Amino acid sequence: MGTKKTLFITLFVLCMAFCLNISSLSYAARNDIQSNTRTAILESFGNQPLLFIQNDGQLDKKVKYYEKGANHATYFTENGIYLNLFRQKNTPG
Repeated sequence: MGTKKTLFITLFVLCMAFCLNISSLSYAARNDIQSNTRTAILESFGNQPLLFIQNDGQLDKKVKYYEKGANHATYFTENGIYLNLFRQKNTPG
């Protein structure tokens, strides 16, 4: 009876050690993926085009700079800043 109990305890300890080892490996892998993703995002962020575009005749001459987003446009003039918001089109579905 003592041999079976010792074998059971030994197997239990080995299983726990194995589970803890796998858990730490997956944690390390997640950190590597998160680190690589973060690095890629930061590198691509620096390659983005300038948000503010100088008006070189594309728009009314009162506009000095502008920027356009998905649902808005912002215009910078000597008299102020103008924000134009666009409504999203409702898609049937």
